[in-house]
Amino acid sequence: MISRIVVLLTLIFTICGVAASQTKDVVIAVMGSSTAEGAGAWPTDSSWVNRLKLAVRKNMSDGADTVVYNLGKGGTTTYVGRENGFVPPPGYIGPDPERNINKALSLEPDIIFVNYPSNDVANNMTTKTTMDNYRTYNTYASIAGKQIIFLTPQPRNSVSYDQQVQLKDQKDSVLNSFTGRAINVWDLLVASDGLTINPELSAGDGTHVNNKGHRLIFEQVSNFLAAAALPVKLSKFEAVAVEKNVELRWETSSEENNSHFIIERSGNARDFKAIGEVKGKGNSTTKVKYKFTDANPTPGKNHYRLKQVDLDGKTAFSQIVTVTIKQALAAETLYPVPASTSINLKIAADRKESIHINIIDRSGNTKSAYNRTIEKGENVLQFPIQSMPTGNYIMQIKRENSVSKRSFIKL
Repeated sequence: MISRIVVLLTLIFTICGVAASQTKDVVIAVMGSSTAEGAGAWPTDSSWVNRLKLAVRKNMSDGADTVVYNLGKGGTTTYVGRENGFVPPPGYIGPDPERNINKALSLEPDIIFVNYPSNDVANNMTTKTTMDNYRTYNTYASIAGKQIIFLTPQPRNSVSYDQQVQLKDQKDSVLNSFTGRAINVWDLLVASDGLTINPELSAGDGTHVNNKGHRLIFEQVSNFLAAAALPVKLSKFEAVAVEKNVELRWETSSEENNSHFIIERSGNARDFKAIGEVKGKGNSTTKVKYKFTDANPTPGKNHYRLKQVDLDGKTAFSQIVTVTIKQALAAETLYPVPASTSINLKIAADRKESIHINIIDRSGNTKSAYNRTIEKGENVLQFPIQSMPTGNYIMQIKRENSVSKRSFIKL
């Protein structure tokens, strides 16, 4: 752990443009709500911000100290982080001069982390509002010449289904709007349903993550700092499920003495094993694209990271990216076949889902149409066909991510 502390501190100096031999206090400010403050972690040293404090305190080589200021406060929204003088809409609490962007900048930070996981959505604020607030923080930081890094939202059980979907969409907005300056914690913390907190990481209140969850956030932040200081500049890294495979895609904006990448996979985001290797460009000042296909992912969550290896043997890790491989659900089936008065559709789902059903005759004409909602698990839906003429029919099943057809005979 000592080597990890020294390495991480050296990386922070590098990111901030300070030579490691110089004596200078490095300052980190964290803005945010309850997760930043430490909710869900016990003891409090287990929270991600306090883990960061412990990891970077006291540069043992030259005496310079790294200071982490935690401005996080439970229950706050991104309106609380807005600049002094900002007036929020009626019903919302406005800027807190002791916790907002002005306060963060007054600390003369080298890096600002922003961690508002879910309160905006829980308080019925739109994603546009949240992103506008983030862009305002970014503007103030840019004017002051400070680095600002945004953590994505995290899943939350204690909100409606629509709000859970909004949080997931907001994750994509943060990653797309602040490319290279956003840390994806959503994929590490979400359950296999893609919307709620992984039960193994839940603090039990439907809102916060436990010590394991905080550790994953801390490690993702650490990996981000490490990747930012690499001689190989990684501008993009993503994992995409393609049928039964996982396609890993990454880009570098520049490379220096890059020998190769080792692709590593884990089922728990902790214990990684190498599954392949891709040769690096060596030295480059232009964009280079890479791709690797994992043909044997496991059902459930698959976590990936890149181990970048220099020509001299030095190594460093990328951020972790995550993709979920869904277990095959039972095929949609119709019964009884043939049928006379009604036809039943047996259909399984891994979450609540809206579907559309068309019953089509052999000439391609839609005889009837239905909108239905199915629940997680196995569902049986019944459709009347007594008034339809005898003959051959097709049931078209339109789901959120697929369209299928099943044939049946009406007696």
